[in-house]
Formats: sequence, C-alpha cells, structure tokens
Amino acid sequence: MRKSFSKLVTGFLLTAFFCSLFIGMIPAPSAFSAGETFTVGFDAEFPPYGYKDENGEYVGFDLEMQPPRLDAQKAAHRLGQQGYGA
Repeated sequence: MRKSFSKLVTGFLLTAFFCSLFIGMIPAPSAFSAGETFTVGFDAEFPPYGYKDENGEYVGFDLEMQPPRLDAQKAAHRLGQQGYGA
C-alpha cells in the first residue's frame, strides 16, 4: 500500500514537472499593441540602479536592462523618471 502510494505521488510530481517545462517553452504573445509606447519608470536617487551622470543623462543598471528586453518584444519605449512613491 505504501509503495503504490509513493509511486503514485512520484508519478504525479514528475508529470507536473514535465508539463511545467513544456508550458514554459510556449512563446508568450506581446503585451504591447502596435504604435503603443511603453514608459520605463525609474528613480534617479538610487545609484547604481538609476542616477544622473556628470553629463546630466540618466544612466544605471535598471535603464541598461530595459531597452534590450523591450526591443525583443518590438515595443517602443521612453524613459520616465519618477520616485518609488509614485
């Protein structure tokens, strides 16, 4: 009885695991409509994530990571400086 129950649980867990792998391989549709502009919001008060450099431009880790992600989804984007309390 105990062995058959453990086999049943093991089979269920393996099935769930492989199903989650296959579901993860399905490409997600783009969340953006054609012509829509996505605003990347950030706070310029937290270096190295977002700050104003000596040239007065916003730079930082958060800003460097967003454009490649949005380009992959073919989404137009712009930067929008805002605080975390917004």
